[in-house]
Amino acid sequence: MKKFITSLLWFFLPLILVVILISIVLKKSVNDKVDCVVDEKITTLVLGHSQTECGINDSLIANVKNISSGGESYFYTYQKLKKMLLVNKNIKTVLVSFSNNQTEVLMNEWTYGDKYLKNFYPKYNFMMDSDDVSTVLKNNFTGYISAEHQSFLNNADMVMKSNYNLLSDKKWGSYLYLKRNKIDSLNKTDTIKKMLLNRVTDYSKLNVDYLKKIVTLCKEKNVKITLVRMPLYSSYFKTKNEILFQRIRKEYFSDVPFLDFHSVSLNDDEFGDYDHLNYKGAKKFSLLLDDLIKQGLLNKNNPQQFINESLSKSKLN
Repeated sequence: MKKFITSLLWFFLPLILVVILISIVLKKSVNDKVDCVVDEKITTLVLGHSQTECGINDSLIANVKNISSGGESYFYTYQKLKKMLLVNKNIKTVLVSFSNNQTEVLMNEWTYGDKYLKNFYPKYNFMMDSDDVSTVLKNNFTGYISAEHQSFLNNADMVMKSNYNLLSDKKWGSYLYLKRNKIDSLNKTDTIKKMLLNRVTDYSKLNVDYLKKIVTLCKEKNVKITLVRMPLYSSYFKTKNEILFQRIRKEYFSDVPFLDFHSVSLNDDEFGDYDHLNYKGAKKFSLLLDDLIKQGLLNKNNPQQFINESLSKSKLN
């Protein structure tokens, strides 16, 4: 039996090596030819998870492109940004979503959990270096094998069809026009009370480390990076561990501008749920953000003071 298994392994080894070689060639081909060039008038990128995906309508903000993607951890955002800054020299500013849940330990699952690997890994695998791959491999070996298989198929399809555009079909994210409004139903089921009982006490070192990489990358490319916290439903905000969030921000990102909009006052019907704006809220917030940017928000020495004063005048605080 042992001899049979050994013979079988020797039989399949060349096939495995050939598949690995083809996979490497496919990744290089996709990486060399992938098209993620934005219009030259675009000077600002918005990246992040579903809060910016649903909340920033880039069609209402001059010279801004939103490529946020729901469920995306900083591990994947970092891969995307590497390529975007490499091929888009017109990008001068990057706005990155930075909210309480992005520091929470659940972000580990968002990085290497089966569901997230299946969705995100194939989109960005061809840009990952050995450290990135090792991060996934050591935390979820079987998930990694499955994700690599799907990556192989996706890359082969792109090469065979010569379809390398990743922005036109929204594979890498875009503004999401969210219609729903679940505030009333959430309030009726005492959702806030349940959340308060499960307040997070630990954070994701992995996600924080990749945000550090994003910051370092922007600085190396001489691109201004600014962290943005989106509007949140007021009672929902009380369920978040703000002390932990602020400790992380001050310890690791004190030198990065932080625009905090969490207390922007919006009507219930302008929220999709507790932490997402629907299209109504996105319109109101995006017009506000556009106005603030035109007034020089991103170049202010104390941007938060400017935001607070502007919100006070507009009665949106």
